[in-house]
Amino acid sequence: MTSKAFGKSNPADIMKKGLLEAIRIHINPTGLERPLYDLTGYLSFSEDKNRAYSWAGGNISNMIAVGNDYTETRYIFTVTIPMLKLKKVADSIYEYRFPCNNKLVAGNSFDPYNMISIAVQNTVCHICHNVDDSHSILLVDTVSFLNRQKHIPNYTEAYDNSLRDREWLLWPNDPLGSQHSARIQRADFWSAEHYRLLTEPPRDPRYFSKIVNV
Repeated sequence: MTSKAFGKSNPADIMKKGLLEAIRIHINPTGLERPLYDLTGYLSFSEDKNRAYSWAGGNISNMIAVGNDYTETRYIFTVTIPMLKLKKVADSIYEYRFPCNNKLVAGNSFDPYNMISIAVQNTVCHICHNVDDSHSILLVDTVSFLNRQKHIPNYTEAYDNSLRDREWLLWPNDPLGSQHSARIQRADFWSAEHYRLLTEPPRDPRYFSKIVNV
């Protein structure tokens, strides 16, 4: 999984804006802030799967599930992390550390010989060596986090949005030089379902998908 910052922005921009303001811009951007949202370093997740469907395509009745045939145009990602595995690092902010699992990596365009997948699946990760809990993500419980700010005019609507969406933000936290990565490595704690809108043609399976997370 990659955030919108991947390849386009510096994930460290979150720290430059300040954590609170970066969260507000992600959840409730004004018109002038929309370009900043389009470069956000966060990934949005909801405790309500119907909200995830809404973000992906309106609602589930607008989408059709597709198999692993490279014709999908939308993804629903599911993250499953036991609360006992989360380390609290600040109020409403948690860290989760994990090993990646390259055996789950698969190409997302048609490859008759499966060469790319085989190459990646047999690579040893230089961060976790495929076994150590060395990868890191930060998780923000936005409802709890913004609850303390909801009386401030700039944050009232952001809090209302977070409450409606039951939203958590995931922030990739792997080191990348002196900055942070914008990618969450393939791992056992997340999975992806493939869909396309009923009104969309299937994507061409011969080409690498450029779809990023909602």
